[in-house]
This record gives sequence, structure tokens and C-alpha cells, in this order.
Amino acid sequence: MRTEKQIKKFYAKWSPSVLAFCCVLLGNGSDAEKMAVEAFQGYLGRDLDLDFVKVPALLFIFAIEAARKLALPRHAGSIEALQDAVVFLPWKERGVFALRGPLGFEDGLVSEIVEIPIREVSRMWISSLFCLRTLLPTDFFSGRAK
Repeated sequence: MRTEKQIKKFYAKWSPSVLAFCCVLLGNGSDAEKMAVEAFQGYLGRDLDLDFVKVPALLFIFAIEAARKLALPRHAGSIEALQDAVVFLPWKERGVFALRGPLGFEDGLVSEIVEIPIREVSRMWISSLFCLRTLLPTDFFSGRAK
């Protein structure tokens, strides 16, 4: 039986990472907060273990599922910020980018969360970087050839 104290500790431990992940996936703070809450509700509602050491992969899987329910922009238009460009990546590439880049998760954990073979993580990471490079303005990256 979980106590309220354990749940609060679990939330305090993982909410910054889950919220950061949600922000990268959506590029929108208010929707990201809703999505993070939905991920925690999904996880806690299933009475899963509250791990305070190992990243709970299912928590991030629930975050991806919550994000897929939200409407996202369909046309790139004028993109000036990296966070605005990320939302135009395909879902799996977006997940790999967010988990491997900003969160710095290892390939094995990324593979588990995004539900792809581990050998695909590096390929999707590179693919997401190339895609972002085409979406962002030419002068976005310093030293980039014009």
C-alpha cells in the first residue's frame, strides 16, 4: 500500500524530467503540464512500483500516449526556435530526440520508452538532427554553411 508521502516523493523525483520531456514533445508549456499530469495519473492509477532510483520507463510511455491525443501544428511556416521545430518531427524521432538529447537518457532506456529496437535509436537520433537542421533557419547554427 502506497502512502501519500511516497507518492509525493515519487512525483518530486520524476516530475521535472517528465515535464521537460513533455515540453520538448509539444513545444507548449500549458499543454505540456496537462500531459505530464495525465502521465502520472496513468502510472499511479495502475498501482505500479514507485521506483526512486531507476527511471520508470512506463511513466514516459504514458506521456507519449497523452501527447498523441493533442492536436499539433501541421505547417512549419516560420520557425525561429529549436523547440518550435521539434514538434514537426515524426513521433518516434521526436521521442528519441527529447530523451537522448535534452534528457540525456542512454540508448537502452530510449529504446524501451519509444518502443523501438536499440539499434534504431542512433539512426533515429541522427535522422531527427538532420530533419531539425532543414526546418531551422540557415543561420540558426553558428558555423553552418549557407
